[in-house]
Amino acid sequence: MSYHPRITCPICGRDTALHPTAGQFRPHGSVANRCPGSRRTPEEAGRYCISDITTEQWEVMRDCYRRGDVRPVELMFGITYDQPTHFVCDGTPEDELAAMVGLARQWINKLALVAQQRNRVL
Repeated sequence: MSYHPRITCPICGRDTALHPTAGQFRPHGSVANRCPGSRRTPEEAGRYCISDITTEQWEVMRDCYRRGDVRPVELMFGITYDQPTHFVCDGTPEDELAAMVGLARQWINKLALVAQQRNRVL
């Protein structure tokens, strides 16, 4: 039986197992709504714990949400959006684009929720 060390995820606060060789958090949260700390090292996950967001940064996040564009948010906070490596859509190219934009918006929304939670705690 192997031992999987556990550590508190800095994003969601759950006591989560680390992968023994990679040192990354195992996937956690519901399948449809994984914690952004999943498959990240504790240091990488800690970068998602943004707080004290300026009005200008909130506006950039809102604009990126509207466009479904994560790149400015990644650059602004030094974090990475995990795009699916293989995206399957049974519909038209427009359906596929809409699904990709939806995933980007979901990621930006999660990041904003984490920031709002941290601002309430701090």
